[in-house]
Amino acid sequence: QQITPEALKTILAAYLDAARPAPDGLAQQLSPLRQQIDDLDHNMLDLLAQRMEVSRHIAEIKKELHMPVYQSGRWSNVVADRLRIASELGLNANFTKELLDKIHGESVRVQMEEK
Repeated sequence: QQITPEALKTILAAYLDAARPAPDGLAQQLSPLRQQIDDLDHNMLDLLAQRMEVSRHIAEIKKELHMPVYQSGRWSNVVADRLRIASELGLNANFTKELLDKIHGESVRVQMEEK
């Protein structure tokens, strides 16, 4: 592929700008915010682990009651409720739906292991 000299200048300028360290004041502002992100990520992972544990308990009950793991009516209600809440919180609907689908898929997988 070929790029023009002007395009190369633009690419290199953007690269050099990104490679420069942030001024000390900005770096100091980033540190506590990054720590907040780390803490929130740890909390999310802990909550996901708790959710999977609840899914295991649900699987035990479903097994005793001879119920299927996947129940489309329940899932439809959950998605509608969570998308409503996400909207109220200003979260993107597509992102939220994809996240819910991933979590639900893992929950189903966990429940299938228990059956």
